[in-house]
Amino acid sequence: TRTHLIILPILILLLVTVLSAQSSAQTPNTAGFPLCRYGIAASEYERDVIAQVNAGWYLKFNYPIWYGPLPGNGAERAIMIKTFQKKTAQGDYLPGYTTSMPLDKKLAAFIRSNSGAIWIIGNEVDRGPQPGEIEGGQGDMYPEIYAVAYHEVSAFIKANDPTARVAISALVEVTPGRLQYLDRVWNAYIDKYGRSMKVDIWNMHLYALPEVQADGITPNSTANIALGTDPTLGKRDSAGFPDRCPDHDVYCKAEHDDMDIFAEQVIMMRQWMKDHGQQQKPLMLSEFSILYSYAGSDRPLSVRDEYGSYFTPERVSAFMRNAFDYLNQAHDEELGYA
Repeated sequence: TRTHLIILPILILLLVTVLSAQSSAQTPNTAGFPLCRYGIAASEYERDVIAQVNAGWYLKFNYPIWYGPLPGNGAERAIMIKTFQKKTAQGDYLPGYTTSMPLDKKLAAFIRSNSGAIWIIGNEVDRGPQPGEIEGGQGDMYPEIYAVAYHEVSAFIKANDPTARVAISALVEVTPGRLQYLDRVWNAYIDKYGRSMKVDIWNMHLYALPEVQADGITPNSTANIALGTDPTLGKRDSAGFPDRCPDHDVYCKAEHDDMDIFAEQVIMMRQWMKDHGQQQKPLMLSEFSILYSYAGSDRPLSVRDEYGSYFTPERVSAFMRNAFDYLNQAHDEELGYA
């Protein structure tokens, strides 16, 4: 029988997985082939690391072109083209967008030379600038503009390589507010083009990060509110109070490595896909990890959770082991794909 897979991880030091539609959750390949379900985020400087860990995939976040020799283990490359909404010098949003590499003859030739590659369009496009700032560090796009960018960039890629596999941008995390953003992208695409989006691979990032301050409406500087969405949907900050952690509408620092939340976000994303007729598509987890720093006990850069505990290497390692166990084993006949 087929295993109905929940997610395909790819790895990012942080980790991510991409599963073929017919594969099943199984013991990692030990026959000398790349581990096709797992990969790492790497540039040319980490080329040797890709082979050392026998990653099956690798993703360069910043610039699509790869310079120099490829990894020696035959790993496959996922390629990202970042998208950004245009703004005025004062930070006002404009209707157009830009890309990290122009859609020109150079990119067209590069696409043709990487036949069958995975192309990720955008990165955390839902994340705007920090409160009070003008420029965002991520995609910084309203959903209606991203719908246009996705359509035009994916069409450019497919025109130059019909075998290319196109993935949508991952959002910062999977929460009610982020899924509202995804709904708006989906609906804006239908309104403009008269059909649903053609997505080969769905994509997500997975973090437990608060989106609004403890008042439940003011944007914060952690995950921030997804652009164009209802602030009251945002996960609230605990303001350091541990008694607020049991509240489902609060994301505490102490829950940053909570495996129940980890699984919940995967299920929420898979449920959204099913509700939109996308169940039989692969889901890529292109980024997750622990973001809170640790530089030693009582050091200024070390973050404590609401209970006074640090994110020590032992704690991070335990989280990553638990996460991989989940990613290797999770399946669901109602939500996964065969």
